[in-house]
Amino acid sequence: MLELRDKYPASRLVVGNTEVGIETKFKNLRYPVQISPRVVPELCALRVDDAAENIIVGGAVTLSALEHFIAELEGGANPALPPYALRGATAVRHMLRWFASNQIRNAASVAGNIATASPISDLNPMLCCLDATLELASAASGSPGLPIPHLFLGFQRGGLYPGG
Repeated sequence: MLELRDKYPASRLVVGNTEVGIETKFKNLRYPVQISPRVVPELCALRVDDAAENIIVGGAVTLSALEHFIAELEGGANPALPPYALRGATAVRHMLRWFASNQIRNAASVAGNIATASPISDLNPMLCCLDATLELASAASGSPGLPIPHLFLGFQRGGLYPGG
């Protein structure tokens, strides 16, 4: 996927199509090359890093999958994870119940919410409050970690790509 993104820098990564659908239908924007990250295992990851007491969430993970994963953890799916380590995740799960409709949560991805830098995304403020870190990858620069709060430059302007 990184090679495709490098070859087609103007391409759009599309998981749930919730934002790109609006852009193409109502803003008449065109994206001749769209890349789906749904088959990249690292981007579909949803696991616990027991040593760091962190939850690893791939960018292509849907909001419903994240919600269900957190509920499983709360139910004792990973007994090595201490209860205090789930407090932030529990807050995210509670917020996700109010986030859009089931249909949207089944399609919308974690990375899509971050990348659009939308002020109506309830997930972004939650990730900022939790001091979450985004691991970025590119063909040129490897995978640096970046704190989520550093990504937002303004109204629908994120710092993921040059120019916001």
